[in-house]
Amino acid sequence: MRLFKTPLFRIFSLLVFAYACEKEPGLIGSDIQPPGAQPEVTILDSFRVDASYLPEDSVLSSRTIASTAGVVYQPAFGWTYGAFGAHLRLPVNNVEFDPSAQVDSAFLYLVYYGDGYYGDATQPVDLTVHELETAIDGDSAYFTSTALDYSSESIGVFSGKPNPSDTSMTIDGAVAPAHIRIPINLNWAQKIFDASGQTELENNENFLEFIKGIYVKGTAGQALIYFDLLNSFSNLVIHYTVNDTVASTFSLQLNNECQRVNVFEHDYSGTLIQPESAPESAVEVYSQGLGGVRSTFLIPGLDSLRGSDIAINSAELILRVSPNFVSPYPLPEQLFLVVLDSLNDNVNIIDQLESSSLIGGGYNATDRQYRFNIPRHVSAVINNEIENRRLAVLPSGRAIFGNSVVLAGGAFPDPAYRPSLKLVITQPK
Repeated sequence: MRLFKTPLFRIFSLLVFAYACEKEPGLIGSDIQPPGAQPEVTILDSFRVDASYLPEDSVLSSRTIASTAGVVYQPAFGWTYGAFGAHLRLPVNNVEFDPSAQVDSAFLYLVYYGDGYYGDATQPVDLTVHELETAIDGDSAYFTSTALDYSSESIGVFSGKPNPSDTSMTIDGAVAPAHIRIPINLNWAQKIFDASGQTELENNENFLEFIKGIYVKGTAGQALIYFDLLNSFSNLVIHYTVNDTVASTFSLQLNNECQRVNVFEHDYSGTLIQPESAPESAVEVYSQGLGGVRSTFLIPGLDSLRGSDIAINSAELILRVSPNFVSPYPLPEQLFLVVLDSLNDNVNIIDQLESSSLIGGGYNATDRQYRFNIPRHVSAVINNEIENRRLAVLPSGRAIFGNSVVLAGGAFPDPAYRPSLKLVITQPK
């Protein structure tokens, strides 16, 4: 008989062999390790996390995608004043006007950016426009703490409620995005026409020596307004007539060729914030955009694991919004985690560099938490590759947006709200 060579028997034999080779569920490779050496998974979540905060005044704020001006007050953070300086550029070289040209009006048009504002849109915001007195270099880096010199006399004043959802707006008859319109002083506009045909209007290099730019700042209100200076409708437009009959316009342009610098001031009077003398372990800590303050965290217990024969499977830092902090304004949608160097400057954490999509940091509105995955950083500390330095969290878009949050610190009375670190490790028995 040739029973053992039939296809059916071969199939049956393979199934029996496969079943015999199947192992019970367990750790891969544990069957080839010596008895008693199988790795063991352990969860460590009792680390103390000391939380504090530091000032941050060196946020790069030149050539940002949006420009911010206004005033906002928050009980936890006090007053924030926003302003920006920007170049104006000629549309063409060798500008010359008809000798009969007469300036009729001038307006600065500023298109809203994104959501348009941070704060209370039911109250009017007061803005003033000034001429810059000191040049801002187009190739230099500027920061949120930069002091820009500008004329004390305003050339334009605006007061109104932010309305970025207005879809019915036009500029000189053309349908335009939502914007604000600021009347500009006619005497200021006239001096540009008075330079007709002269070297001041020969090219943009000369013009930026003649008109160094504008400075727009908030003076009152309860909102910071975001503007898109790169929008083609954001310009300073001068209306004039020729021979008392022909109406024309001349636009000084705001565009990507223009240097733009956001500048902010913070007044913490009447708040609990002490930027220069914060406690090492605070009850609450503060993360504020616009060059304000940043929350910091130190996990001293990681030093006790240095040199340990363990592998970090996961490491999750959990930061919780203080239950005492209730804001009518949106919290930061994202916090970025960094390491502080010996000068307390922000340095990218290794997990951010290797996998920015996995580190997390997004706001969970249900749990009122921010969670960060930092296994590479923790591994580097334990393996003596880096120092166990303080970490800090920064609101996203902090050179533009005012969104801020108060987090529970390591000394918060209720332990359930304190920051925590949860490690899942593998180690030999």
